[in-house]
Amino acid sequence: MKLLFKNAYIVDVKSPYHLQTVNVLVDDDQIISIGALDESSADHTIDLNGSTLTTGFAELHSDLGEPGNEESEDLNSGSAAAAAGGFTAVGVVSNGGNHIENKLGVDFILNRGESLPIHLVPIGTMTKRSKGEELSEMFEMSTLGSSLFGDYKKGVSNANIVKLALLYSKPFGRIMVHPEDHSLSADGMMHEGTVSTYVGLKGVPEMAEVIRIKRDLSLLEYTEGSLHIASVSTIDGIKSIRQAKEHGLNVTCSVNLHHLIFTDEDLSQYDTSLKVSPPIRSKIERNYLWNAVIDGTVDCLAVDHLPKDIEQKQCEFDNA
Repeated sequence: MKLLFKNAYIVDVKSPYHLQTVNVLVDDDQIISIGALDESSADHTIDLNGSTLTTGFAELHSDLGEPGNEESEDLNSGSAAAAAGGFTAVGVVSNGGNHIENKLGVDFILNRGESLPIHLVPIGTMTKRSKGEELSEMFEMSTLGSSLFGDYKKGVSNANIVKLALLYSKPFGRIMVHPEDHSLSADGMMHEGTVSTYVGLKGVPEMAEVIRIKRDLSLLEYTEGSLHIASVSTIDGIKSIRQAKEHGLNVTCSVNLHHLIFTDEDLSQYDTSLKVSPPIRSKIERNYLWNAVIDGTVDCLAVDHLPKDIEQKQCEFDNA
């Protein structure tokens, strides 16, 4: 069926029609014509009246529950939610009991994705069971198309494992790290600062992130590998990444959307939905992150979706 989107405001920096209002003719899943088109060329017309029409969004790292956490979400519900939000591709990470650590795990995600409305991209683990002790079967996973590997939400304390992963993956992939020193962030509830003191919650210091970023950048320089630093939330972390890029290191980074919207002041009423990792920082960090997005230091924005049951969030803040 041919569908005509009339009076569509195009937002696509790679398109010659960027920031123009035009008509777009689509035949099934393919755009066949753009411009001043007549409605007679289409089977059905939707007048957008100047509303934005853009490319589908791609999410870098999100947990869709399956495999291992189906009681909170599965690939069907997660994909439906992503599609409703305008996403056409999602990088699926392992956060449940069954990890994407070999060809079998990658094949499972790819096969399930064939019947879903979005494109699922398996993100393999860097280490087996995400324990940070032994490298996963990254090369085997790469033969099925996986090119990004990381232990989701787990800072790897063993520097030698990260070094080996960077060296091993050089010919076929990129390592993604979650920059957190768990010995420094242990039992932390929110960003360490004035607000955490005021509300009486243990804070997570910025150094828990910054120390790991600086360590991993040193390992990257030594190995000359490829590194992505996920969920950056600190000023010194951004500064270190910017400096590494200026020195020619092959590093990219992402910032989560909620770190650009909320501040630690929003947790003053103990809103458990805002208890995330890394924690939401202060206005100063938020403003600095925005500037880093604008100047291009930040390569992409992430949703960092992590499904939780109602019972896991409608409880005491310490247990959320």
